[in-house]
Amino acid sequence: MAKRESVHYNVFFSLCFCCLGGLFGKGWVICHTSSVTPKCKTSVGDKSSSLYKRTSYCMKLRILKSIYQSFDSWAADIKTACHQGCATCCTQAVTMTEIEGNYILDYASKSGRMDWLLDKLSTDDLPLHRPLYTTNEIAQACLNENDIDPEMGTFDRSCPFLDHKNCSIYEARPFSCRSFASQNACQPGSTAEIPQYYLSAATAVSQLIEHLAQHLYWGNMLHILYAIIQKRGLWQDMIEQDTSIQEDLIQRHLLRAKPLPGFLLSDDDRTPVMKLLAQILSTEIGTKTIEQILNGK
Repeated sequence: MAKRESVHYNVFFSLCFCCLGGLFGKGWVICHTSSVTPKCKTSVGDKSSSLYKRTSYCMKLRILKSIYQSFDSWAADIKTACHQGCATCCTQAVTMTEIEGNYILDYASKSGRMDWLLDKLSTDDLPLHRPLYTTNEIAQACLNENDIDPEMGTFDRSCPFLDHKNCSIYEARPFSCRSFASQNACQPGSTAEIPQYYLSAATAVSQLIEHLAQHLYWGNMLHILYAIIQKRGLWQDMIEQDTSIQEDLIQRHLLRAKPLPGFLLSDDDRTPVMKLLAQILSTEIGTKTIEQILNGK
C-alpha cells in the first residue's frame, strides 16, 4: 500500500457495497479525506450477511476464477519481461485466501497429484514469518490515517512448487502470483518495475478477493495450505506428520479475511482501475452479476 504522503486519494466503496451501483452511473461514495461516513446501515462484513452465510464454496470459486480471467484480460496489453522459466519472484512470500488454497488442493486432487503436494508440504520447512495484517486491514488503517508496519519479514527461499523454474500448480496459482509482474528482467536483490496504476489495480483486486473470503483464513500460502489440509484430515495417511505443528500454526500464523473497507485510488489511477472493476462486477455468474452476489442479492 502506497504511503499517503504527497498523494491525493479518492476513497471508493466505503465500508459496504451498497453504493456499487455508482460504477454504472449512480452516486459514488467519494471522499477527498480519510474521514468517510458510511451511507448505508448494514456492512457486508456482518456475519449475518447472505454473502457470508449463503454463498457456497462452489459459487465463490466461480467468482474467483472470473476475477482471475477479468484481470488477465485487463492486463493483457501491458508489456512485461516475464516469461516461462523466469522464477526470481517465486519465493515463499505469497499471501492468499482460504478459497485460493482450496482451489490449489482441488486442482492437485483432480490432476492426481495430491500425494505429491502433501509430500512437498510435509518435507519443506514452513516460513518463520507471517503477515501482520491483511490487505483490507492495511487499507482500513490508511483510511483511518493510522500508521502501521505491513512488513512480513524476509522470504528468501524458493516456492516448493517450483519444478525446474516452472510452476507446477500454474493453473491454480493464487492471485499474488498471477499479478506479480515486472517490465524489467528481475534478478535476485533487484526491484521489479511496473506502472503505478497496475499496482493499484492489483491491490484493489486483492481486496475484492479478500472480501469474497471474509471470515475464512488469510495468510501465507504454505500456512493456508497446511491449515486446510488439517481441516480435511488429509494428514491421517502420513504417519510421520506431526499434526500438532498445524494446530499451533493456525493459532499463531493465520489471520481472518476482512470485508472491504474502501479502495484507495489516486486521481491518476482512477480511470484504468475503474475499467477493471466495472468488468469484474458486471460479469454474470449464473443468473446474477458478481456485484449482486457481493451485495447478497
